[in-house]
Amino acid sequence: MSALRSLKTAQITYAATFPTLGFAPDLATLGPTSGTPTSTAADLIDAVLAAGTKSGYGFQDTGAADNCGSANGQFTLLTAAGVNVSFDIFACPISKNRTGIRNFCTSDTGAIHQAADPNTPCDFTAASPVIQ
Repeated sequence: MSALRSLKTAQITYAATFPTLGFAPDLATLGPTSGTPTSTAADLIDAVLAAGTKSGYGFQDTGAADNCGSANGQFTLLTAAGVNVSFDIFACPISKNRTGIRNFCTSDTGAIHQAADPNTPCDFTAASPVIQ
């Protein structure tokens, strides 16, 4: 959950810093840089999270029920007039019952959701209640 909180904060900062772009398309864009932060390396999250996994969880643009096989570090984006105006991201255990037992998701709304059943993907319906 702390990684999802970090991603929410990073996305808000990124969108405020680069208003003509809106939200970042992926974790790498929010990641570290060796120089001055730019729109392609904003230096808002650490290198581990920017790689797409952290603390036994993978981060991706679609929900997954277990074993997070598609941890691609991408956000699901909604674009309007060339600006990314909303985002979703999903977190799931890399190894179910070893690195985690819950699936999470968050969006630009700021709420973190948890799948009510650890065997189902997190989504933004009543099946995945807000936990924070």
